[in-house]
Amino acid sequence: MLKLEIPKLDDKQLPPMLLNARIDLQAPHPTAHARTRLLVSRIPELNEFSFEQRNDIWYAEKHGIAKHFYWRGPENARGFGGQHFNIQTTDGKMVVLKGPWSTRAGAVNAEGFGPCVDVSLTDDPSVFTGRGTFIAGTVTLAFAELACEIIGNTKMIRTIDGSDIDYEATGKWN
Repeated sequence: MLKLEIPKLDDKQLPPMLLNARIDLQAPHPTAHARTRLLVSRIPELNEFSFEQRNDIWYAEKHGIAKHFYWRGPENARGFGGQHFNIQTTDGKMVVLKGPWSTRAGAVNAEGFGPCVDVSLTDDPSVFTGRGTFIAGTVTLAFAELACEIIGNTKMIRTIDGSDIDYEATGKWN
């Protein structure tokens, strides 16, 4: 009898899976922006991404989850309290971003990356059900559209505000 050994996979070897999604309105009036809240199986660590740079935007995407920074160089080092981020580029080089700033999906999309969408993320089911805090995150438009299918009666629409190109959820929710 042939015996196969199946290697055990570390969680970091598995792609994040979308487990659930919902829309929360940020205010109780008709012009409120909807916030897409996602429960994923895991949120990849920074060292799992490979970044590409265009102008001052650094962008990476893996399995639908995106990361991005705004960084001009050492003279622009006061973001995140001056924290250093060690990142790998798509060509395999290691770069240290000293004090980059966070940015928004609209600016990333305008630079030609993505398209991607700002969302609230968690990999903790208790946070998703209301006991805790989500983190600000970004996902690809395709990942966000999958979330819309889970939510139902929802689609992502493109909006342009100044130089930003954004996508946000719209629909009828209970």
